[in-house]
Amino acid sequence: MKVGVIGGSYGGLCAALALRCVGHDVEVFERNPDFDRIGGGIVVQPDFAEYLEAFGYARPESAAVPTTRRRFLARDGSIAATSGDAVFYTAWDTLLRALRDAFDASRIHNGMTLRAVERTTSGVTCKFDGGQQREFDLVVAADGIGSLVRRLLLPDVEPKYAGYVGYRGLVPERELSEAQAELIRDSFVLYAYPRSHILNYLIPSESGSTQRGERRWNWVWYVSHTPGELTSLLTDRNGHRHRVSLAPGEMSDEWSARLRARAERLLPPLLSDVVRQTRAPFAQAIFDLAVPRMVFGRIVLLGDAACVVRPHTASGTSKAAADAISLAHVLRDHGADDAAALSGWEAERLVAARQLFAYGQQIASRGGLGEPEPM
Repeated sequence: MKVGVIGGSYGGLCAALALRCVGHDVEVFERNPDFDRIGGGIVVQPDFAEYLEAFGYARPESAAVPTTRRRFLARDGSIAATSGDAVFYTAWDTLLRALRDAFDASRIHNGMTLRAVERTTSGVTCKFDGGQQREFDLVVAADGIGSLVRRLLLPDVEPKYAGYVGYRGLVPERELSEAQAELIRDSFVLYAYPRSHILNYLIPSESGSTQRGERRWNWVWYVSHTPGELTSLLTDRNGHRHRVSLAPGEMSDEWSARLRARAERLLPPLLSDVVRQTRAPFAQAIFDLAVPRMVFGRIVLLGDAACVVRPHTASGTSKAAADAISLAHVLRDHGADDAAALSGWEAERLVAARQLFAYGQQIASRGGLGEPEPM
């Protein structure tokens, strides 16, 4: 089949690669003209690692940084507890580059903004900015939390703000103090206080290097904000209002200063210093989203376009990959005209998504995330 994949991030690329592997003619359409943006850290779940290695896209040992322990800090910065931890951590940009490199670059079309999809008797018509129009046998909508395809098909389903934000930052390993380098060595470092926590670990460099001294300290700090505060935070330094997140360099000077002042007041000294050392902090508002359906004839919703799970599950990328791989298997074995097979795929993936969805909410609730923080 001719397959059009809308969205060039993880879900879209996983779908494109999986569908190509079972023989389909696949093209990817990404609205961003340049998709080589810097991103934060990602946990490489075992099932996603198997997917990457099985298809030859990347091996965890070469594209991720391992940890051997978890360190839990006290308020004064001392290590309150330690436990074993054997997890690989990679970077959004490193993993995205590996997936893009594995696909035919001529089949990835950047700067293509979708405006409409129309189901026809034989397939789907996609209409893009500039009057471009393409016909496909199947369209896979992997265009994220703000999915236009989902909004066209399910206009009443909207993301719901969860009441808190994940602030993020990256600091080159070479800029760490000796004490910081020792703290983070081989470690996942966590500091929790009532209704908030910050987690820290090393990820590959911007170029993908995992060599000691070339990596990056990655931190994520969950902080509750009212809807009004969120609107202010997501208004960037140029006055542009973002719906979900700010990329590095977009946060206003006012909110950058607020973040550093909060860190000075609430975090252990070494972690406060890391926040202060971060040149371009960024932020992602946490939302909940779950659809009642994923299949609409020859249009399929996948990944975050269908269900957004809380980041505490560390399962967003592996969920998108599982959606993609299982879809490819169904289409290989049954074809796109087998409504019962696609319905079975939809039911299975909705159950998996709802379980992760509930699990993420439970973790957040136990930590008091989304509730006002004590001052």
